[in-house]
Amino acid sequence: MGQSKKLFFFTTALLVSLAINGCAVNPATGGLNPVLMSENREIKMGEKLHKEITEKMVIYEDPEIATYVDTVGQRVAKAGHRSHLTYHFTVIDSPDINAFALPGGYIYINRGLLAYLNSEAQLAAVLGHEIGHVTARHSVRQHSAGTAANVLSAILTVGTGSSAVGDLTNVAGAALLSGYGREHELEADSLGAEYLYKSNYDPEAMVEVIGVLKDQEQFSKRKAQEEGTKVKSYHGLFSSHPRNDTRLQEVIAKAGKLSESPKKGFTGTFRQRIDGIEFGDSSKQGVRRGSRFYHKGMGFTLAFPSSWKMQNSPNALVAYPTKQDGFLQMQVQGDLADLTPEQFIKERLKIEKLNDGKLIEQNGLLGFTGTVPATEKRGTVRIAVIYHKNQAFYFSGVNRKPKGSLNYDPFFMAAINSFRPMKPEEFRKAAGQKIKYIQVPPNTSYASLAQNSKIEKYAEEQLRLLNGDYPRGEPTTGRWIKIVE
Repeated sequence: MGQSKKLFFFTTALLVSLAINGCAVNPATGGLNPVLMSENREIKMGEKLHKEITEKMVIYEDPEIATYVDTVGQRVAKAGHRSHLTYHFTVIDSPDINAFALPGGYIYINRGLLAYLNSEAQLAAVLGHEIGHVTARHSVRQHSAGTAANVLSAILTVGTGSSAVGDLTNVAGAALLSGYGREHELEADSLGAEYLYKSNYDPEAMVEVIGVLKDQEQFSKRKAQEEGTKVKSYHGLFSSHPRNDTRLQEVIAKAGKLSESPKKGFTGTFRQRIDGIEFGDSSKQGVRRGSRFYHKGMGFTLAFPSSWKMQNSPNALVAYPTKQDGFLQMQVQGDLADLTPEQFIKERLKIEKLNDGKLIEQNGLLGFTGTVPATEKRGTVRIAVIYHKNQAFYFSGVNRKPKGSLNYDPFFMAAINSFRPMKPEEFRKAAGQKIKYIQVPPNTSYASLAQNSKIEKYAEEQLRLLNGDYPRGEPTTGRWIKIVE
């Protein structure tokens, strides 16, 4: 038998084996799906990823809201096809509008999304959608499909002696995986709607959530156009459905035929639980007021150019211009021992030599700064460290392009030089904003509410979004609505 025929039969046999042994019954749909992972391994993967997530993202420390989200999630999960799993529901302390699921029953919702929902049924819809991803094993199916594509790629590379063929197979595999998105999201909607109905929630809340997210999409497009930035998008419902999606309407209608009993939205309960939740930046992670950033816990403040965007995470604070062709990152490290700022750069940052090195003495603080020369791939890097309260605040300012772009070093230095301890009267500025429910007085409009709102930008639009009245709705007298204080 020739080498090519041997390879053909070997490849065919292996793929047939994968097809036979690597398929499992989808617990949600009853169909066969290619899965190369046991449920026990899926749970172990979820545990590992959950640990990594909680190390990199901050959990919202409000026990009442955590308990409420868990109660609603567990109620919906009990109606699911994999109710035997132990489900974990976590609220992430992020203003971003998102929710996601990991294998094995780990589900997350951002504080930012909670603020824009308006009933318990809508919360149940978001969690039900993510539970649908878990019960249908979407992440596991994608992992399995990726594994199969890599196996086939390796076979073809070895058998033909050509890595190009293997690369081509990987491209095909990637296309196959990207094709899963639309169908997986619709399947998660279908399952979520079914679980809502079985949990005594109105499955129409799934459509309502689509409306909430689509309003955010429209606002984000307008905001991005005005500010010259990219549009943020929600990973699932937000990106995959139009507001009047026919297939989604069919899914909801099918779920609605499961029972004749009336379903509920539990709006009042939701209002009582969400009243007081933080809105926007977190006071524990630091807040931006105008062009200045304040961190109450660490007692410092600094300023960035007013047009720059800022991204705050547990590990770093990053600011960057609209073009994103440069950025300034600040991180913190303790346990300084007897290191001077210059020694800190050498020993902790492993940078032996800086050009134009000099001491920093500002606002009673000591530090050191200098630059790292440009390379063919990037421009000059500004390095600085400032000591404050026995901690080292160290900066990396990077010009992404080596040539033909603006040198951002003057902006980096301006931000670094603005770093100082907070003044006593500034601590109130570092307090976070909170959602408050009020009953609408007579002759009230969102424009009048916006005039006295603590929301710094797009106050009128944000108030409409918070209350489901975007883009032109107005509050009616006596209705409960959210404001920000």
